[in-house]
Amino acid sequence: MSSGIRLSGILVSITCPTDERLKVNMDCSGLDNRSFMELSDRLQDLMLEIDAKYSERAQLKRKLSGEFTGSRRRGIEVIKRRRVLRFSPIPNCYVNKVKNLKHVVYDELNFYAVSKIVLVEAGRFKRCLYILSKSGVSEYTRLIEDCNRELEELNKKIADFKGSDDFESIVKLFEEYDVDTSPLKNDVRVDPIRIQQIPIELADYVIREWEKRDPVVAKYIADMRAKIVKDSVETFKAKLKPILEELRSKKVTSKTLKRVRENLEKIKRMSIDVGLDAVAETVVSPLIEVIDNPEKYDEVFGGKDLIGEIDSRFESLLRRL
Repeated sequence: MSSGIRLSGILVSITCPTDERLKVNMDCSGLDNRSFMELSDRLQDLMLEIDAKYSERAQLKRKLSGEFTGSRRRGIEVIKRRRVLRFSPIPNCYVNKVKNLKHVVYDELNFYAVSKIVLVEAGRFKRCLYILSKSGVSEYTRLIEDCNRELEELNKKIADFKGSDDFESIVKLFEEYDVDTSPLKNDVRVDPIRIQQIPIELADYVIREWEKRDPVVAKYIADMRAKIVKDSVETFKAKLKPILEELRSKKVTSKTLKRVRENLEKIKRMSIDVGLDAVAETVVSPLIEVIDNPEKYDEVFGGKDLIGEIDSRFESLLRRL
């Protein structure tokens, strides 16, 4: 049972831009097949030249795509009745910047989140709400602000590129084939990362208040709290797994121990912030103690296998919830 646990934190929703915003669809339906394939080849060569010019990596490959029912050629897809070229008319290094920032945003979100609530799931798409600790959300919000500053700088670079001779060469290539270039002239700007935060608290007194108002609602709240608590404990267990494997490695250095200890301190603060003091007391604090005083390992963990003993402590916690 989760009674007595002061579950609290910040409910977070995140919306992150994707590189799809940087792509255009060029309608080449007025071209015959020979001209269309010739244009696609020339466009690919041109974009590779631009990529090499703007990127430190000289051998980037660019994917140009369209929808089709037929064969593929050099990453260009063709529709029999309607020919379309879909691509990003900006250097690949700018596109990759958006992708990389998105990875950072969600990797860090998964680190700081103590629980995840799936609102919508359709195939590979998921829309989720995340519960972060108060200390975790402070650090994560600063990360989002840093990422948004990087996106603002990226937007300036994109704007500069669209005013360059290199971009004009892309426009002229399509004009040479009498293809409508208006999609290329649309404003291209990457939206900022948006984060929404709502404080929540599911302590015993909240449930008691609802029991007075409406026992049915109170039961739903209590059940949801129990689920979130168990999910959170499992999440902390998953966060500690790579740390434990690293500690058990024979190649642990002083630098490694310092980094591991810093991560354990973060996890300890997160567990206390959300009201799961038991995770800090029975699992995280003992690990920190052993890192500081290795000679206490037998005293703290009874000389048992580290990963097995930590798993056992988590199982004991889950049984008590």
